[in-house]
Amino acid sequence: MRNLGLDIVRSLAIFLVMLAHGMMFFLLPFYPVSNSLIFFAVLGVEIFFVLSGFLIGQILLNDVLVEQNWPALRRFYLRRWFRTLPLYFLILIIVCLINDKFFWQHLFFVQNFNTESLNFFPVSWSLTVEEWFYLLIPFFLLLLFRISKKNRNSVNKFFYLLVLIIISLILLRLFYVFLFNPIWDEEVRRQFYVRLDSLGIGVLIAGIKVYKKAFYEKITKYPWILYSLSIIGFYTLYKLIPWNQPEVLNNSFFYRTFLLNFFSILSGLIIIAFESDTFINNIKSKIIVKTFTFISVTSYSVYLIHYEIYNYYSRKIATITETMGIWLTSTVITIIAAFILYRFFELPIMNLRDKMGWSRTHNAKSQTTSNSARQYS
Repeated sequence: MRNLGLDIVRSLAIFLVMLAHGMMFFLLPFYPVSNSLIFFAVLGVEIFFVLSGFLIGQILLNDVLVEQNWPALRRFYLRRWFRTLPLYFLILIIVCLINDKFFWQHLFFVQNFNTESLNFFPVSWSLTVEEWFYLLIPFFLLLLFRISKKNRNSVNKFFYLLVLIIISLILLRLFYVFLFNPIWDEEVRRQFYVRLDSLGIGVLIAGIKVYKKAFYEKITKYPWILYSLSIIGFYTLYKLIPWNQPEVLNNSFFYRTFLLNFFSILSGLIIIAFESDTFINNIKSKIIVKTFTFISVTSYSVYLIHYEIYNYYSRKIATITETMGIWLTSTVITIIAAFILYRFFELPIMNLRDKMGWSRTHNAKSQTTSNSARQYS
């Protein structure tokens, strides 16, 4: 059963990303860069990262770490790659054919190391973060589980090991910034080896939901408190950070090390607030439910194609009066194309994946949690 709150969160994330890129392509030629453009882009992607960690973390906990064996991890990988890779490679092939270029780095998700290859398919940078997270973190978690003390409580072991991994990743970013003095966006925000902690925070929240159910229910009892904290936090970050001054971001040690962790934590608050909000999740309006479900299930397709479509149609703008019409037209085309991709490509592949039997749960609680999370994975 789908969770309307999570569909709304995913819809919010893709809306923010599209809004930021729309502003970049359709408004930036006529107006100077504003704080809003960069802030919306950062916020949208960070919500996606934490949400992915939260959803995949529940599957990881209920499938892989329950069995604690390598076949379970293999099933996890197969399910993930069947979900993310086919559409990614399809869009990559189309982009290559249209531009008559090819960069091998995109095949192995290492395009972030080369500016030219990354600019060839710009939105793919976030896929590198997610795919490397899926590959590395579950492997190391399972490995550490298997080699650690057998008599250690599994719940405590999970939190101990995951917090250790997250802290290690943050320390890696600290040393990276200190030693190499990278710029904030291209060399920190979009480099997978210093960004995996964002999804790790989502997995940590998933662990609290699965293992500390009473505590999770306690902190989500009043969602309005979580909404308020996250809104105040995001507004503070929006007002205090000079998003339209890259020279400030590039020279600040704090902005390049800890700033994105605040986004991850606040994104986590938003996610669990919507996920647990009984008012939202009891909405019966078919129009509302179907709208957000549609946006949610097509969001991956929209994410992969909207940038290229916006880029193409922005070249047709000659005056400011044409901007809104062309922006709206390109958005409608994006949504239609995304629906076609989902209906005739993504959905058949996911149905095939589910027929392969690459999942297994062990008790009623695990079945419910994993199936709920799997609706989004």
